[in-house]
Amino acid sequence: MAASPNRALLSLRAEFTDGTGRARAAVRFKAATVIVAPFWAPAMTKAEMRVFSVIGKAPVDVDGVSVNAWKVEERRQSDGQFLATWYLTDASPYMVA
Repeated sequence: MAASPNRALLSLRAEFTDGTGRARAAVRFKAATVIVAPFWAPAMTKAEMRVFSVIGKAPVDVDGVSVNAWKVEERRQSDGQFLATWYLTDASPYMVA
């Protein structure tokens, strides 16, 4: 099946999101920082606001190696629904879990 163009009119300007990366580290991480940003993916009918809360540094196992990464929780702004926990670093590869 050949790919075809997809057009969508979004309710607001939004960052494209996929399974490999939600909030790119456009700001310096600091405990208690809250980032609110609009996101959209092809399966979504409209863009929605997401809230990312930087909890603090936490150890996370990455392929048997302990990495000290920033723990970030993601919630949907409209209803406060918890969506995910991300572990991010200040340098590439940025998202480690």
